Amino acid sequence: MRGFYLMNMMNTMRRGLATTAMSLVCLMAGTMNTLAATDAGTELVSQIDAAAGEETNGISTEAAQTPSGPASDPELIRKQTNAAAEEAADTNASEAEVAAFSNESAQVEAENAGEAAMTENTDTNAAAEAQEAEAPAEIYAGRFTTTAYCSCRRCCRGGKNRTKSGTIPQAGHTISADLRVFPLGTKLRINGVVYTVEDSGSGIRGNKLDIFFNSHSQALQYGKRSADVYIVR
Repeated sequence: MRGFYLMNMMNTMRRGLATTAMSLVCLMAGTMNTLAATDAGTELVSQIDAAAGEETNGISTEAAQTPSGPASDPELIRKQTNAAAEEAADTNASEAEVAAFSNESAQVEAENAGEAAMTENTDTNAAAEAQEAEAPAEIYAGRFTTTAYCSCRRCCRGGKNRTKSGTIPQAGHTISADLRVFPLGTKLRINGVVYTVEDSGSGIRGNKLDIFFNSHSQALQYGKRSADVYIVR
């Protein structure tokens, strides 16, 4: 009986030891796997770092071999110079266009000002002509005393054949007047006849007029009359 008990205990201990051994084996295997994975990861990281270092070195080498500034490339310098020259030419052309436009604008303004001045002058002249046209052709000078004379010695001392203005007197045209009232050249209408003031006389003052006739008899026949006098413009 005691032997059977001891045998069962021994079997139980064997099974426990086997289980413990199996657990230790599994634990050791897991630890080994973990260590292996860790070593692989470390190696992988090292490989990545090495590759990154090589790429960095390659880039640095390429950067060192590549010229650092645009000044070392003649073709680039030529292109930049041409671009700057074209830009300057475009700027000069733009300034020239602006100047030409300004000159053209000034000329247009001057032409417009000239046309406006001409239009204003034309309007002024037209207004003056209109006023002149609207003005009466004759101006009533009043009622005057008219007499008659000729170029004989009795009418003119010693006789004369020249008027005050130097013309030869003509019937129906020449009239003598006070030059302070009617200057030489003034045209006067009397009884439908238009006379021109060309002469003067010592006895002709103020509102007196002396009409020229070709003969003394005609002058006597006219005599002395009162008449309405109009200034003809």
